[in-house]
Amino acid sequence: MDAILDKKHSSVVNQLVESKHGTVTTDSLRVAEKFGKQHKHVLDLIREIRSAENPAVLTMFTEAEYLDYYGRTQAMYTMNRDGFTLLVMGFTGKKALAFKLEFIEAFNRMEEQLTKAPIFNLPSNFSEALRMLADTSEREEQLKSETLRKDAVIDRQEAEIGYLAPIAEVGRKLTAGTKSVDIKTFAKSIDKQPNKFFEDLRKDKFLMSDFRWNEPYSEYVKKGWFEYKPRVIEHGPKSGEVYYQTKVTPYGQRRLINFYEKKDRERGLLPMGQLTISTTYPDSRR
Repeated sequence: MDAILDKKHSSVVNQLVESKHGTVTTDSLRVAEKFGKQHKHVLDLIREIRSAENPAVLTMFTEAEYLDYYGRTQAMYTMNRDGFTLLVMGFTGKKALAFKLEFIEAFNRMEEQLTKAPIFNLPSNFSEALRMLADTSEREEQLKSETLRKDAVIDRQEAEIGYLAPIAEVGRKLTAGTKSVDIKTFAKSIDKQPNKFFEDLRKDKFLMSDFRWNEPYSEYVKKGWFEYKPRVIEHGPKSGEVYYQTKVTPYGQRRLINFYEKKDRERGLLPMGQLTISTTYPDSRR
């Protein structure tokens, strides 16, 4: 979420809408879940609406993708307020009316929060733009340095405690010189079966298990464990389409290894610190 919501309404808004690039949107998965419809039927309705090829309608819906329970890429649509209104116009019944009102309230609340968000001054000339870029780069470097410093402190504390000492060297080998990788690739690198690892991440509340399947919790994105960014399909029949992909950062890789190594120790299983961790990922796509 781009906006900070008050506790009274945060649950409704977090479930039904989100803000992307200053625009409040929802998606076909949320609509299907809330109105108790099969997602494929909601997709059919959206495609029927888009088949009219009205330019105004086409801007209301955006093709997107998500990962299902088995880690497979599936189709979905995101939509703005107008698209949502057009989609649910034919949904009838008392419950449908109540659900429509919930969505409308969620849209209103999120849009209200966005209007209260601070307005950033745009540069008026080239010199100001350069200065702003330099300031931004400097802040990013400071944040990166601070993260590395905290990371080193955590590693030292864990080594001193003792129960994570064997994993410290493994974590450094894994993250040194590597980039963020998708979860499937990371799972294979630590000898974990990908589907089972996805299940563990959902069970341990790193990934969501509701209609936002396998989306990382914002808490861990903010902490730097995961990246959740839009990706553009470059090849094939879906070239140019946008979907969101979760990747584990180098920092997140070490934190997850530590987390599951500790769990294995507590359960009396073979600690991950004794596994051979691959530093060459089996999937070269990063």
